[in-house]
Amino acid sequence: MSDLPATKPIEIILPIEGMTCASCVNRIERFLKKTPGVADAAVNLATEKATVLVDPSAAGRDELVRAVEAAGYEVRAEVTRTDAEAAAAFDAELGVEDAERERAQRETLV
Repeated sequence: MSDLPATKPIEIILPIEGMTCASCVNRIERFLKKTPGVADAAVNLATEKATVLVDPSAAGRDELVRAVEAAGYEVRAEVTRTDAEAAAAFDAELGVEDAERERAQRETLV
């Protein structure tokens, strides 16, 4: 038995581009599952995302991206936003919707 503690698997979600059918899904899952350190992989055609359970001491996002690329597909770049940026974008979107609604109401009344 090893003195090293077992590393808990983590879930990584990858946005996939280029899938068109169930065969695409199966191919990507097969390539991901062959990657050392991957415990499980599930690909969703509708959401275009791969959910991978991986041992972080054996593999990371880069290895998973290479596996998807080896299967012939692309992983979209990650867009990370801070909570403040996400809240500001949401508030701006609501402001635009409110302004459009007010304009439509004024036009309806006139």
